[in-house]
Parts: sequence; structure tokens; C-alpha cells
Amino acid sequence: MSLFIFISAIILLLVLGAILLIKSYGESTLAKVIQYIDEKDFYRANMAISKVMKTQSKNHLAHWYSARINFELKEYEKALENLKTILQMPQSFKELSRAQFHLLLADVFYHLNKPNSALNQYLLVTQYDPDNARAYARAGYIFFLQRENNNALNFLSRTIKHNPKDYYSYYLIGRIYYYMDLYPKAKENLRESIKLNKDFSEPHYYLAQLEFNRKQYQSSIRFAGKELKKEDNDKWLKLLLLTARSYLEIKNYIHAIKFFEMLTDEVPAEHPIRKEIYYYMGDCYLKLNKIEKAISIWEQLYFQDPEFMDIKNKYAQYKDLTRESIIKDIIKAKNDKLKKIYEKILEKLKLHWNDIKIESDNLTKVMAVESSKAYSYSVLVYINRSFDMVTSGLLEFLLQEIRATGSHKGLYISLADFTPDALDYVSKYPIDLINRSKLLKLLKE
Repeated sequence: MSLFIFISAIILLLVLGAILLIKSYGESTLAKVIQYIDEKDFYRANMAISKVMKTQSKNHLAHWYSARINFELKEYEKALENLKTILQMPQSFKELSRAQFHLLLADVFYHLNKPNSALNQYLLVTQYDPDNARAYARAGYIFFLQRENNNALNFLSRTIKHNPKDYYSYYLIGRIYYYMDLYPKAKENLRESIKLNKDFSEPHYYLAQLEFNRKQYQSSIRFAGKELKKEDNDKWLKLLLLTARSYLEIKNYIHAIKFFEMLTDEVPAEHPIRKEIYYYMGDCYLKLNKIEKAISIWEQLYFQDPEFMDIKNKYAQYKDLTRESIIKDIIKAKNDKLKKIYEKILEKLKLHWNDIKIESDNLTKVMAVESSKAYSYSVLVYINRSFDMVTSGLLEFLLQEIRATGSHKGLYISLADFTPDALDYVSKYPIDLINRSKLLKLLKE
């Protein structure tokens, strides 16, 4: 009997020793896991946690550290399994922070492309930890992606309240205001983002577009130049086009052509902006009085896509110019030579003039008199050699000058046609119109 008791006691001691050894081994290995995580050595941490899980599969801390390691190794499904296991252990949150738990769960859902589930978890984090800037930032970002602008602005503003140096939140707020056409607020936030992180170039892309929309073309060129990098090819091409168009708007046609030509070398034939490039490049050559070159570009584009309405209209308007030498002379003439051509036009119209005043590259003003034995009228003449269609807004300027000079009537001569609203406008006021076809007919008489 005593021998049986002795043997039983020895067995019990061995079992207890084994349990203590296993527990000690587990704790020791868990400590190693934590050490490896702190050192960001996640591969070794993963090996260590695998040993722990063999003996402590019901240990919520083991599942917690396993989930963290899975996340860092981008094993998101495994991380989710571990986090779900923790939720089934009621005692878990005596040692775990609920805010940290739900933050990790939210990140896992986000990387599993489940934004709504992620958003719910981020919102939970803000309840458990109202000062958690990261949770506000991530929730704001998801609202931004879902185009819920008011919610996005709300949460991103809270992010900045808790973390005033969060440059990315300023950037997102700037983009939201940009999409809402609130350009001053957009510019303010985008510039603040750059101020907080000078190496962050993304805001320059939107600032360049924003300034172009505001017709601040020099500023647009400056911002575009800071983002003109080829890492993001599509964005790079858009900025090149924006820069080229900005130079076109400020009448620096040589620089504009340089950028348009750079684009033609880079843009594949099937890219949608290729049509836009040739359309505007033709405009540049036209402004430089290189009419044949402009028509050649538009002609090439027209035959590629006859249904592209913008180029169809351009080509229809200018395709006969190469055969209209009189019009070509008007376009290319400078100063005295241009005045002599205009004198011929005025003579054909039987108008007497005192002075032909060239106001700008395209616009010339003439104070003239139309007279006969029966009457004598003063006529204010505008001659516009631009190929842009004349709108009612341009005719309003003429009407204002007619009234200011006390002229009896006005005459607008244009190498282009007049828009429908312009034709409607002159039906109410004493203004006559001569377009290119009428002018050609007049000069050939």
C-alpha cells in the first residue's frame, strides 16, 4: 500500500512539473513574441507565436499577438480569425484595450476591402477612445472615398483637432473643397498640407488644376512644375496638358507647342486626351499665323475621327483658308500693311475714316462716317481677325463704346462667324455684322 502511495506521489509530482514547465515555456515564448514585435521582426515573432499556440490555444493574449503579427505579414484572413476567437472569450477585455482591439479589427476589414465594416469599427474606437486621432482619420478617409463630403469634413476636422500636424487630413479636406468648387478653402488646406510635409507632392496636382480653373495660369504652371514627375504616368500626362493649356491662355504659344509636342511623343494613339492635344496645338499654330500647319493638324485629326464635334467644327471653319489668300493676308499682316488692308475694306463699305487704331493683336477700332446727300452717320467699326466665334458679350462692349462716343451705329467685322446669341443680340440694337463669307464676297466684288 505504501509503495502504491509513493508511486502515485511521484507521478503527481511529474505531472505538476510538466504542467509548470509547459506554462513556463509558454510564458517565456510569449515574452519572446512581444520582444520580436517590439523589434518589428515579425517573421521570428510568427515562428514564436506558433509554438505558443500549440500549448495555449485558449489564451486570448496569444490570439491577440497572433492577430497583430498576421496583420503585419498581410495575412488578413488569419488575423480576422484570431480576432473573432477573442470576441468569444468574455474575459479577454479585462486585459485588452477595447479601443486597440477595434482599431486593429477595423484595419483588417479595410484591407479585406470591407469599407463599411471597417467604418463601423473605427466609429466604435472613437466611442471607447474619443481622443484617438487615427480612428477619426480613417473614418474620414472612408467617408471621403464614399463621397459623403459632410461626414468626411466632420471626421477629418476632428482628426486635425487631436493631431494638428496630420498633413494628409489637410490634403483630403483640400480635395473635398476642390470638388465642391470652394477654391479658396481648397487652396488654404492644400497649402497647409505642403507646409506640414514639404516632401508630399500630391497637393501640387490639385493646386495646379485649381489655379487653372480660377484662370490663374502662371500659378497653375508653377504648381504643375512641382509635380511633373513620371511615377504616375496618367497624372503626369494630365499635368503636361494643363501646363500646355496654361501657356496657350497666357499667349506663350511657343512654350505651349513645346509641351503639346512632348505630349504627342508620350501619349499612346488610343489615349482619350490625344484629341485634345491636337485640338489645342492647332490653336497655337493658328495664333502664330502658321495657318497651313494648324489646318494640317486639324485635318489629320478630323480624318481619324470625323464625328469629334469640336474638331469637326474647327476643320469646317478653316479648311478653305489655304485657298483664301485675302484672309491669309489679313492674318499675317502687321501694323501699316494691316492698316492698308483695312483701308481697302472700309473703301468697299463706302466709309470715311480719320484714324485706324490697332488695339491689340486681333482687334482694330475705327471711327468712321457713312454719308450721302441725304444723311451722315457716325459709325464705330470693330475689326476682329481672331478665329474665335463672336459672342453677344463682345457685342456688348461695342454697344457700350457706341454710347460712350455718341456714335449713331456700330459695325462688327469678323473672320469668324457669330454665335446664335450674338445674332439675337444685334436684332435689338443698331449694330451690323459682317462675317468671313460676307467679307470675302465684298472684297471680290
